[in-house]
Amino acid sequence: MVATTAAVVLLTSCTQKAVQSTATPTPPAATVASRPTPPAGAYDNLKLPPADGKGGYRTINSDISDVEAMWHLRSALNVAALSCDRSGKLGIAAGYNKLLGSQRASLASAYRAEGKRFGAAAKADAHITQVY
Repeated sequence: MVATTAAVVLLTSCTQKAVQSTATPTPPAATVASRPTPPAGAYDNLKLPPADGKGGYRTINSDISDVEAMWHLRSALNVAALSCDRSGKLGIAAGYNKLLGSQRASLASAYRAEGKRFGAAAKADAHITQVY
């Protein structure tokens, strides 16, 4: 029995000790950043203007003078009067015509200033077309 015990001790000392393995944690799944979504109602492939650094976008109406803002507003109202009330029943065109009459002097001044700024009617027209 002593021989058996000695043999077991000898054999046990010859065997490799079990290595404790530490389970390596599974790395978290890679997250894919979501694509920014275009403004409501816009197409997915809409090309947005450059960001302005203030949470908005640089547009034709960014950093403009009061005179240019007035002319842009007149142009937008013109489109509304011509396009939105084709029947004439809504009174948009009549209201627009009344506005033109009451603001004749200031609108004429804005028109002259914009004409001087662009130098040519074609350039002014090309610019204002971007408003609408």
